[in-house]
Amino acid sequence: MSVSSGPPVRLVVRQSLEFMIATLPPLVRWQGDLVRGVIFLAIAQSNRPRFSELARHGLAPWLASDNALKPVSVLALSESLGLAYETTRRHVVALEKAGLGRRDGQGVLVPNAVMAGAEFAAFADGTFTRFVGMLRSLSTVGFDLRSFARGPVHPPEDNEIGAPDLGVRHVVIDFVLRLVECGIFAHDADMVRAFIFSAIMAANADPYTEDAAAAWDFATLAQSPPEERRRPVTVLEISKRTGIPYETTRRYVQQMLYDKDIVKSKGKGFINPQVSPRDAKLHESGAMVLSRFAQVLGDLRRLGLSFETWRIEPQRNVA
Repeated sequence: MSVSSGPPVRLVVRQSLEFMIATLPPLVRWQGDLVRGVIFLAIAQSNRPRFSELARHGLAPWLASDNALKPVSVLALSESLGLAYETTRRHVVALEKAGLGRRDGQGVLVPNAVMAGAEFAAFADGTFTRFVGMLRSLSTVGFDLRSFARGPVHPPEDNEIGAPDLGVRHVVIDFVLRLVECGIFAHDADMVRAFIFSAIMAANADPYTEDAAAAWDFATLAQSPPEERRRPVTVLEISKRTGIPYETTRRYVQQMLYDKDIVKSKGKGFINPQVSPRDAKLHESGAMVLSRFAQVLGDLRRLGLSFETWRIEPQRNVA
């Protein structure tokens, strides 16, 4: 195991990518489209409180009536997600037709009835379960969660992992959106391309993501894994992992090859090369992921969640 020489950006990014890649396909199956699903989540999160309000009052005031929700404009949505206005508007109309969104005088909102429905509950609970799985995977390779989750904690009476309360689901889903934003930043506002590229990176990193020694050998931005350690991945595997149709995946892969974001690896599949024209943006995006990760851990701790009671035991200090 090598000694890390900076923040464990790569280590956290690898686990975050696995979490995101497992989380977005169920959203796509529910909503029928990746971009539409992310827009749905962005609307729902925008309608409801920011963390400072959530920590003080919980979600109860926003659940009492749709009148308490804060509508968001289509323009604000398009700008926050880096999408074209017309693309955003078209998906908002589709959400309205499906009964998943509603126009208000000041914008659009996702009604409380939708958030209380079985479909959203299944997605939110599954997302929380995968999030806890990500934390356990990090702990398994020796990542100290407590060094990132600073701040007071007031554990609730029942600290066993079960169905998360609404506030916790709200915070974890917000983390999903932050990960999507980091990907969009690195890929010129193309959400589909960012997702496909993320799946390639995650597959390439399979040999060392869960390996307690190798995970730390390649933990920081300065510790780039050599290309021979990266597992090549095929278009078919990428399509299956993301739920994006094969032909769409193939077109994006061909464009990334042309842009030198990925390379063909001796006929076995594709890898993200050790050096690419997109490295500067990818590194900045990775630092953003680490920052968002630290924030979500701190937010959950301030909501009263203690990682110790989840039996996620830290093994190595990374502060």
